[in-house]
Amino acid sequence: MRRGGGAAARRAVAAAAALVVPSVGLARALRETRARLAEAERRLVEQAQRDALTGLPNRTWVLAELSRLLSRGEPVALVLLDLDRFQVVNDGLGHDAGDRFLCAVSDRLRAAAPPDCAVARLGGDEFALVGRGARTDDDAAALAATALQALAEPVEVSAAASVVPVASAGVAVARPDATADTMLRDADTAMYVAKGAGGGRAQLFTSALHDAAARTHALQVDLRRALQEAALTVVYQPVVDLTTGKVAGCEALVRWDDAQRGPVSPGEFVAVAEQSDLVVELGDYVLRQALEQAATWPAGLRGTAPGVAVNVSVRQLLDPQLPKRVAGLLADTGVDPIRLTLEVTESALVGDIGPVVEALQALRDVGVKLAIDDFGTGHASLSYLAGFPMDVVKIDQSFVAGCARDAGNAAIVSGVVAMAEAFGLRVVAEGVEDADQLRVLRRSGVDEAQGFLLARPLPASEVVGVLSAALAEEAVPLPRTPALPESAASGDLDTPQRFRLLLDAARDVTACVDLESVLERSFAALRTFVEFTGGSIQLVDGDVVRLAATDPPATPEALAASIPLGQGIGGGIALSGEPRYLPDITIVSAVTSGRRSRSTSSGVRSYYGVPLVAEGRIIGVLQVDSTEVDAFDDADRLLVLSFASVVAAALQNTRMFERELDALQRPPG
Repeated sequence: MRRGGGAAARRAVAAAAALVVPSVGLARALRETRARLAEAERRLVEQAQRDALTGLPNRTWVLAELSRLLSRGEPVALVLLDLDRFQVVNDGLGHDAGDRFLCAVSDRLRAAAPPDCAVARLGGDEFALVGRGARTDDDAAALAATALQALAEPVEVSAAASVVPVASAGVAVARPDATADTMLRDADTAMYVAKGAGGGRAQLFTSALHDAAARTHALQVDLRRALQEAALTVVYQPVVDLTTGKVAGCEALVRWDDAQRGPVSPGEFVAVAEQSDLVVELGDYVLRQALEQAATWPAGLRGTAPGVAVNVSVRQLLDPQLPKRVAGLLADTGVDPIRLTLEVTESALVGDIGPVVEALQALRDVGVKLAIDDFGTGHASLSYLAGFPMDVVKIDQSFVAGCARDAGNAAIVSGVVAMAEAFGLRVVAEGVEDADQLRVLRRSGVDEAQGFLLARPLPASEVVGVLSAALAEEAVPLPRTPALPESAASGDLDTPQRFRLLLDAARDVTACVDLESVLERSFAALRTFVEFTGGSIQLVDGDVVRLAATDPPATPEALAASIPLGQGIGGGIALSGEPRYLPDITIVSAVTSGRRSRSTSSGVRSYYGVPLVAEGRIIGVLQVDSTEVDAFDDADRLLVLSFASVVAAALQNTRMFERELDALQRPPG
């Protein structure tokens, strides 16, 4: 039995020994697998914290690094940089040029940053500097100044163009109670203050800005409560037809009388709502109130009740559910869609317009009318509106306020009216406060107006009583055609005279029946009221844009060249329908001696191009450029913009004439 037991023990020992070698190999394999997994995880984490375009750390890394430093009690400052005119580069020169621009900016910031400072890209055109060891406001301000100085020289973004970067900087220094999120929020708040002050500067986050941020948060909380309790009211300001003197409709305006604060300015609480999701809830609240009220308004002499206009924020506009909600509210209240006008601020039409156009078209499909509000305060233009399904243009009250005493403002009003007529849009003037303003608006041909002179905003209970009242004494507008100036030298003309000269030139150009005469007279007329170094008229020909004429004349090789739609500035304008103004662009190829002779101007510094629109489509581009930086002021651009519609109409007329002549000359059958 002992021998048998010994044999069994030996067999057990042998079996256990046989398992030792594989188990040792398995343990080693497990360790290697864990190491590889850890390395893969480390790489994934690193990739997740890196910007793919520039290779810089991203927002995730910045928040993590700030949290790490703050948890250790280490001093740190955050500088947030936002490029002021990146959209101009991206849209005007193309996305490839925009990417090169961003990479060049990142390289400059990285090269200029001190050793203890990290540079990151938060996304889009936003960059950040994490200044380790920055203890004081002066330390942080010096870091921001270094970053802005690094961006002072032009960046070559293509073989033909270079652009000077300009940025706004917000600076936040770590306080005892700071977190990564609060530092980012504070720097962002300061950055927007710098941008609002004109850009190209740095702003330190201060206690005053902190107090303002705290007030904003408190307003958000109270506004949310007011919406839940239906404590906001909607009032209605009549809009008067300046031909008949009758009320054409009303604009719905929201008001808030808080129990603790008293009346809160709409400019304040609407701005607060726009910084959060409250703006969608607020917009729906006003829209429902306005439609329920409009459903009670009596019909006029023609059997149609007055319309109602409601403002729509950018965030509302880009909400894909907005058209469905609008259609549902119209159905619930029984209001005819044609009576509802949704007003969009001009700023909503600048930037990435693709989603905006889709949203506007979806609303138009519901059957409502669309208006651009506060026109003239941003960067849009009436020819820009060719790509938008608009019905109404509302001239901002800042121009209306000075139209009776400032020739420039009066000229802008007249120019907007002329252009609106070309696009089939109605014009409404906002903020009419005295009789002199009203006379100028009527003389200029403005269709409708609103303001304290005509009627103050009314509570819902008083609207019905005034809808059929004649709020203006005169029912017939004054003559619109002013006398022409005696002098034709642009240097001797003020702005109104230049616009009158434009009207005279329009008659001359549109009278031409052949393309050569249109091109020749267009440049002759353009030079009488705008000073420029070089210019061109480009025509869309299938999938390309080609030069039709230049001033001064270009070489035959240049005239034979073409630009694919979407490429270059002219091709981009022809594809998008958006005007482009680049006040500090350098066309490098125009400076080289080998190419100077083939250019219409040498060393372009300012460029302004406007699409030529006829029958709702882009048929070409009118552009002027100059060797001066920021050569064209607002009046110049409005004149070129106005003249572009004249050129487009003349070009279309010549094409129609040529077709008719060809049909007459063609043998019968």
